[in-house]
Amino acid sequence: MSKTTDLKSIERQAYLSYHQDGLIDIFVGILLILLGVTVWFFPTFWFFLVSGFFALFSSYMAAKHRITIPRMGYVEFSAARRLRITYIFLVLVVLLVFGNVLGIIAMLYPPLGVLIFESAFTILIVGAVGGIIFAVIGLASNIRRFYVYAVIFLGSSVFTFYFPIIVVLPLVAVGLVMTVFGSVQLYRFLRMYPKESLGEMEGA
Repeated sequence: MSKTTDLKSIERQAYLSYHQDGLIDIFVGILLILLGVTVWFFPTFWFFLVSGFFALFSSYMAAKHRITIPRMGYVEFSAARRLRITYIFLVLVVLLVFGNVLGIIAMLYPPLGVLIFESAFTILIVGAVGGIIFAVIGLASNIRRFYVYAVIFLGSSVFTFYFPIIVVLPLVAVGLVMTVFGSVQLYRFLRMYPKESLGEMEGA
């Protein structure tokens, strides 16, 4: 029993170290900023961000192989952890598709679009849903900083409800925080794990 617990603890530490590079924060942050900017300036084209999501995901995987794996090696996590990550990915895809369907409906039937997107409480609903999504991602992935992102998203949504200056503030706010934090994490990761260190360890 103790051996199993130790193995789970070691795997968890390896998993968290594997995500110290901040890449997930940067790419999700960029996606949220793009979504906010598109909704604000080009509301009739925001559904094209579905393709942008897959482009960013491909870029994220390429960055992992170029930045993280050369420094930490390839890590094969347990089937349960991989399954949780797959569920997170599928939920994000479903939410993006659902959002795009709502956007298309809003364009085809403007009165319904006004009811969906221009209700006084829409921003609070979006804030609650977004906050829950970030919290669930944090719970499923064990990356605790996603709890902070959940609070920021929900808090900025409440602020926007009372001070509706910029409707897309929650998206842009949490996107900027994620991008900046991720960039700091990536800088620290690159300094902590030089690329040549893996080769030195293999040759030792």
